[in-house]
Amino acid sequence: MENLAQNLFTEEEYLERERKAHSKSEYYKGEIFAIAGATRNHNLLVTNLCREISSALRGKPCIKGHRIWVSLILDYLAIGTTFQQIKENYPGLEELDIYACTAYGAEMSRERFVDILITV
Repeated sequence: MENLAQNLFTEEEYLERERKAHSKSEYYKGEIFAIAGATRNHNLLVTNLCREISSALRGKPCIKGHRIWVSLILDYLAIGTTFQQIKENYPGLEELDIYACTAYGAEMSRERFVDILITV
């Protein structure tokens, strides 16, 4: 991040520079710091990425406070991944989150049947 603090600026000088600038910056105690990613192209990219993530998650149950699909955790459990291993891969998760996923899976299984092919 660029530091433009060779000399101190007044608030008025900062605002004048900001109006003419192609990218945004931050003013703190007379110093001006470039804000990473504040270009128009960056903001467009971030907006598009957020839209895609939102579309991918829409309608799929996620763990509260996270963007982790319940089905992903159930898949891990189905292949024998331990709670500890899941928590290591997703440090924000707690054991209760994993139990909530299994409870959700149990509730969903009451409503429909799924044929599972088991090969040996």
